[in-house]
Amino acid sequence: MKVAVITPYYQESKEVLMRCLNSVVKQNYFGIHHFVVADGYENRQDLISRPGMSHLAVPRCNDFGDTPRGVAAAVASAQGFDAIAFLDADCWYEPDHIRIMVGVMEESGRDIVTCPRNLYDEGGKHLGVDVESDGYLFNDTNCYLINREHFNFLSLWLFKTRDQAQVGDRIVFNSIKEFQIKMARSTKATINYTTKLEMHKGQHGERSADAKEFDWRLM
Repeated sequence: MKVAVITPYYQESKEVLMRCLNSVVKQNYFGIHHFVVADGYENRQDLISRPGMSHLAVPRCNDFGDTPRGVAAAVASAQGFDAIAFLDADCWYEPDHIRIMVGVMEESGRDIVTCPRNLYDEGGKHLGVDVESDGYLFNDTNCYLINREHFNFLSLWLFKTRDQAQVGDRIVFNSIKEFQIKMARSTKATINYTTKLEMHKGQHGERSADAKEFDWRLM
């Protein structure tokens, strides 16, 4: 399965962006191509010119990365990728993320797979597993693998007002739920996110790194 990973970026620091990009390079799954999309602030340094990576650029859209995601998803679809995953520039993957998500997709026979995410504070302390992005009421943008059978949902990143863009991730998830698309969920938190939100810092959870590989449930 050929997987496209899509990352919009704006003005993240080199350290933050490198953490994101390197987490894709270090995936233990072959067949990944990384689409890195400049949202009006194009960084032409060597760090985003690597084998297995395409650098795209759009004018500044100021819509929280939604238009860059939608544009790159259209390119990935046109180039024949089998599945698409998203990774914001301030997030990073565990090394087995794509392999596990593809494994769940293949074992479950479902075209959309979600997973939990780990929350870290700005000092690098692990806060726990995010209880908000539970795959039932909400699923964060970075916690999907979507088979090309349902690439049509990715057009929802486009053609929105700025107010709608603030909740673009919820629009996508609610549309998937509204159409009653059956999903599977990996039980292993393989997405990492540094949060500044007090609501996240108040959560309590347990890191699921010890979960059995490829454990999943139907949604």
